Amino acid sequence: MDLDQTYPGNANGLMSERLAHALMQEIEGTADFLINLHTMNALFESRVYAVYKVHPDSPMPEEQMLRFISLFEPNVACRMDVGGKGELPGNIAGALDYQCLARGIPAFMLELGGGSRYEAGNVAQAERGFARLAASLSIMATPEGDQSPRRDPVVHTGERAAFVAQQWDELAW
Repeated sequence: MDLDQTYPGNANGLMSERLAHALMQEIEGTADFLINLHTMNALFESRVYAVYKVHPDSPMPEEQMLRFISLFEPNVACRMDVGGKGELPGNIAGALDYQCLARGIPAFMLELGGGSRYEAGNVAQAERGFARLAASLSIMATPEGDQSPRRDPVVHTGERAAFVAQQWDELAW
């Protein structure tokens, strides 16, 4: 099973469900904040982006969540309403970050590129984001010389997110 869709897990279930259950037990009562790290599968290329899920019991206002997400400088931040009909298949409510929100733990997902491989620039971007997050939570000092981003990473309704084109010689007239 897709581990990302099996939370909170089942102590007596399939291997992935048991793993999810064990991880959830470690997180509950320990974590004050959770960032669910991912990469796209080997078929895709991707720049760093974030996904934050909407949960009615989320302990953190959306504006504050977006401030924390912006520390990672994602190309976009996608808002996902798990309660409504979505475009993704599977048990999206079984995602680790969504289940953390259900338990009062602020959480979001960070996609660190594509191809399920190490990409140094994406890792460095994540490291800067974690350092900024730790500084904003007063866990450590602000990294020297760091200028945290001040831009809105969200793609709003009606904005262009991508363009698709063909070469002129590929068009049939």
